[in-house]
Amino acid sequence: MYRDILTNKWVLGGIGFLIVFAVACVLWYQHDTADERKAAAEAEELLHQSEAAKKVYDTNSVAEQTMDIVPAESETPTAEKAITEVTAEAESNMEAAEQQQSETLTDAKVSVSPNGFGPYPEIPEEMGIPKDKENVFWENMSKIPHQELLVRVRVKLYQQGIQAEGATYKRSGLIYPIIKGVRYVEWDTREYPDGSVERYVARSTGHPDDGFRDITKGIILESDIPSHFKIYTYPDGGIDPYVFLNLSKE
Repeated sequence: MYRDILTNKWVLGGIGFLIVFAVACVLWYQHDTADERKAAAEAEELLHQSEAAKKVYDTNSVAEQTMDIVPAESETPTAEKAITEVTAEAESNMEAAEQQQSETLTDAKVSVSPNGFGPYPEIPEEMGIPKDKENVFWENMSKIPHQELLVRVRVKLYQQGIQAEGATYKRSGLIYPIIKGVRYVEWDTREYPDGSVERYVARSTGHPDDGFRDITKGIILESDIPSHFKIYTYPDGGIDPYVFLNLSKE
C-alpha cells in the first residue's frame, strides 16, 4: 500500500509543488525584508555613534568648565570652590601687583639725585646704614646739595678702603674727610726772646678719638705733635667733590 502511494504521480507532484512553493516563499521573504534589516542595522550604528559622541562632549565640557575656574599660576581649586572666592583671589593678586609696582616706582623716583648728581651709589655696610633705610637716608641727605656730596665722598673713600667716619664742608667748596690720625691744621707763630720762632696749632679739625688735644695741656707746638699723625695745613688735604666724583658743576 505504501509503495502505491509513493509511486503515485499525483502524490509526487504535490510534494514537489510544496517544496518549490516553500523555497520560493523563503527567497521572497529574504528579498522583501533585506532593505528593512539594512535600515535597522544602520539606525543601530547611528545610535551607538550618537551615544559615543555625547560621552566625549560631556567629558570635554567638564574639562573646559574646570579650566575656566582655575586661575593662572595658582593651586587648582576644588570643584566646590565658589566663583566669588576665585574673583576675590584675583582682585587680591591684582592689588598686590599694583602695590609692588607702586613701590618699584617709588624706589625708582628716589634712586636718582634731584641735585643732578646721578644715581645714588650703594652704601657700604661699614657705614652703618641699614639697607631698608637707604632710600630715606638719601632723600634726607639730598635736601641740601653739599650734604649729599659729603656722603658721596665718604662712600667712595670707603670703597677705596679708607674709613672716613665723617666729613666737613668748607666755604671754599672742599670736603675734608674725618679719619683717625689725620689733622687739618691752621698755624700761628710764637716768637721767643732769643728771636727764634716756632709754629703752634691755632685751630685744627680731625677725629675726636685720636687724642690730639691731649698732647699738651697748653699750646700744641709743631714740635710736640707725634710722628704718627698725618698733618695737613689748610687748604691742603681737602677734596674737590666734583673732581673726585667726576661730576659736572653745570
